Amino acid sequence: MLDYVRSQSIGSSVPGFNLGQLKQIEVALPDIRDQEAIVDVLGALDDKIAANQKLLAVGQELICTSWDWICREAEGTLPFSSIAEINPRTAVTASRAAYLDMKNLPQGGMLIESWDAREVRSGARFRNGDTLLARITPCFENGKLGFVDNLAVDEVAVGSTEFIVLRPRTNVPYAAPFCVASTLEFRDHAEKGMTGTSGRQRVQPSALGSFSIPVPTTEEMTKFGEVSDSLLRRLGKARNENQVLAQTRDELLPLLMDGRITVEQAERTVEEVL
Repeated sequence: MLDYVRSQSIGSSVPGFNLGQLKQIEVALPDIRDQEAIVDVLGALDDKIAANQKLLAVGQELICTSWDWICREAEGTLPFSSIAEINPRTAVTASRAAYLDMKNLPQGGMLIESWDAREVRSGARFRNGDTLLARITPCFENGKLGFVDNLAVDEVAVGSTEFIVLRPRTNVPYAAPFCVASTLEFRDHAEKGMTGTSGRQRVQPSALGSFSIPVPTTEEMTKFGEVSDSLLRRLGKARNENQVLAQTRDELLPLLMDGRITVEQAERTVEEVL
């Protein structure tokens, strides 16, 4: 079909098309019953993806609600810097590393879904267990915030220079800095310390450490860590599964539509990933 379309182009330097001729091109489509079978097969993947997305949203809410609950029982307060290092020094020994751009940082979610890779230059350095906070407008106002969990053991990744890295201190649950950074109170505090011209304002890392937070007892911290770590592992599995499901769906659709594989073959592939 592509060769036919090219043959109908008009002009030399900038070829164009006669829309009337293009509208007359006949396209072969599978039988309607085959189309319905394709929808059923791929729909099973979409249904599982949707279920996992709901799990991710509910799990995030449960983690943050659990943190809020134990903070209500706290008897005293401490600065945020007592539970989190802000932009800690982290060395990268590799010449090429996993890279996270601002577009890949979740907006309203928790776990990061996609990465790139590039040569190590300037930018934020982070590892598993860190929370990344977008510091520049409008990304900060839009709630771009993410928890890092899908790097290899001891792997250090590089990200945008507009990230602030929040790292839990020793004996502080991994999810605690994320939970604090996702609250309206924390974000209001951070916004008051923004500097820069209109439209390009940035949160100042030095202003975050003084934010006052209720500090739960050691026993409550331990319990929260056990619950949140378990949930994070489950959510990570759901995120990883969705990546496989989406890739499988995207690969099967064109194969099914042009008849390179049968519905039965696609069903067997879907059964292997569900």
